[in-house]
Order: sequence, then C-alpha cells, then structure tokens
Amino acid sequence: MDWAGMNRTIRRWTPAISDETFGGVSKSDRLMFLCNRIAKKVVAKDPDVLLGMLAYADYTRPPLRETVHPNIVSRACSDHLQPRPFR
Repeated sequence: MDWAGMNRTIRRWTPAISDETFGGVSKSDRLMFLCNRIAKKVVAKDPDVLLGMLAYADYTRPPLRETVHPNIVSRACSDHLQPRPFR
C-alpha cells in the first residue's frame, strides 16, 4: 500500500480532529490511533513488550484526543538537526 492509500485508510478509521495550529486535521491523533491498535494486538500476546514510535514533522504535536498506550515509547525527531563532523 502506498502513502496515499494508507492515509485514505486512516481517515476511514478516525474522524477528523481539527488541530488549529496546523490549520487542519490532527495527524498525531491519526498516527496514535494506528499505533494504539497495533500495540493492543501485540501486547495481548506479549504483555512485557515495548513498542517504539518515531514522530517527525507534523506528527510531533501531542495528540488532541488519543492517549498513548502504556507500552508505546514515543520519540519526537527533528529533521532540522544536522550531524556535526568530528574534530
């Protein structure tokens, strides 16, 4: 499935939640909805597992409605950081 197909699928799963900061739908809520569904299924088989999630760009804002599953460890990433050369 391509990104456009994934976005259409996620839109069907979640109602539009307006994030006034970006002037549109809260992408963080959509991402968290998907991650929570995955975590719920994985944790049902292995309760001790931790799932990692990286948030870039529009996804670094906290979700407005969704809560983070306790077994999800999220990290906000910045695409503005440039690695510095060793001296």
